[in-house]
Amino acid sequence: MVFQRSHRQWHVVNAHEATLVQHEEVSDEEAAWFALAMIAQNAVRMAQHQMGDNVVVIGAGLLGQLTVQYLRLQGAGQIIVIDPAEPRLKMALEHGATTVIAKKAHEAREQVLELTEGKGAEVVYDITGIASVFATALTMLRRFGKLILLGDTGEPSQQFLTGDVVTKGLHIIGTHASNPPEVSTDHAIWTQSKMYQLFFTYLARGDMRVKDLITHRVSPHDAPQVYHMLRHDRSAAMGVIFDWTRV
Repeated sequence: MVFQRSHRQWHVVNAHEATLVQHEEVSDEEAAWFALAMIAQNAVRMAQHQMGDNVVVIGAGLLGQLTVQYLRLQGAGQIIVIDPAEPRLKMALEHGATTVIAKKAHEAREQVLELTEGKGAEVVYDITGIASVFATALTMLRRFGKLILLGDTGEPSQQFLTGDVVTKGLHIIGTHASNPPEVSTDHAIWTQSKMYQLFFTYLARGDMRVKDLITHRVSPHDAPQVYHMLRHDRSAAMGVIFDWTRV
């Protein structure tokens, strides 16, 4: 069973709040990625991709790695991943990225244009949480392209529009975990629970992988040190699992 709650050894929840993992092949450690996987899946759905889209993913952290895998399954043409951290880019290549650029976003624009015949990408994902990336991401899009905002900077007042929005007819799409409907209908099929199950199916079939994204397994007692590490050097880790048997 999986359900969204804070880090704690035990929880009491209502039955309707939990989702059964229907595949025995999926381990507990893999299933623990369900919430992040749903967030990435929801963003890819909201982008309404066409097969063969050239796509840029800015930010190769947990959500970026999952987004790359969904894009591969969607049939993206090019999947260009931008991140200054080399270890993250190596993981992205292993999970479906076609090109990686080890630079900050504002340094990578020209290379993106070269890779897309000077036109820019059909879709750009900003998964950095860095407000200044927003304006740069807009300049990487082709006419009528889409910018997908996956994650909140906490400083939306520092995200600035550029003239590209008007002159190129760009679409800006915000995505959030709360977007999916609670109940499936004919017009809105994909609830959070259905997206969880699709993720588990992909894991069971080998279409997605998360085991090799787990870099640390730690006791919850080590949480302060782990959060300090992640805050000061995000490239030092990818997936961190709290092992509650070590309490």
